Amino acid sequence: MIALEALIGYFALLAVCFLILFCVVLYATTKPYPKVWRHKDENYFYNFHTGEREMFPSLSDDWSVHLSIIVPAYNEEERLLPMLDECIQYLERRKRFGFTYEIIVVSDGSTDGTVTAAQNYSRKYDTVRVLSLVKNRGKGGAIRLGLQSARGSVLLFADADGATKFSDIEKLEASLQQILGCDYTKEPEKVASSDAVSGYYVSERSL
Repeated sequence: MIALEALIGYFALLAVCFLILFCVVLYATTKPYPKVWRHKDENYFYNFHTGEREMFPSLSDDWSVHLSIIVPAYNEEERLLPMLDECIQYLERRKRFGFTYEIIVVSDGSTDGTVTAAQNYSRKYDTVRVLSLVKNRGKGGAIRLGLQSARGSVLLFADADGATKFSDIEKLEASLQQILGCDYTKEPEKVASSDAVSGYYVSERSL
């Protein structure tokens, strides 16, 4: 009987040691969520309305507009123009009712005239900012860097090819209002928080 208890104790100790070893190996080999490398020049954009090079904000900063739209673009010189026309036309109409927005075009290391095309809109509209990446990061990397540079209480990304119809944003806003229990255009401070959605993690502001 004593021998059996000793044997059980031995195996229990062995199991605990194995569990500890497993946790140590898991901790040592598991990498955190990868960070997207950011060149120092990618922290800035050129503001044609002030004539100065200004620093992008970060997600840890307070929101200052209702909606940020991130547009990742790689060699989208031709398709970007009609997409921005539709987007700006729709959003400018909403500005009359106190709605504020920004568009961040993220040129993902484009080799055509994408940056120039986007900057032409930035000259005309102070709501358009251009983030020019020094090297291609892929669509996911471009979106993440754009999100990290945004000022909105709500962050949204749209394809540069015009696949997104901007009038459909209202459907998305209706669903968001149901989830959050508030209208972000009227109570943006409630949305732009880490506990905006009960049971979900929202990173700094609502993505």
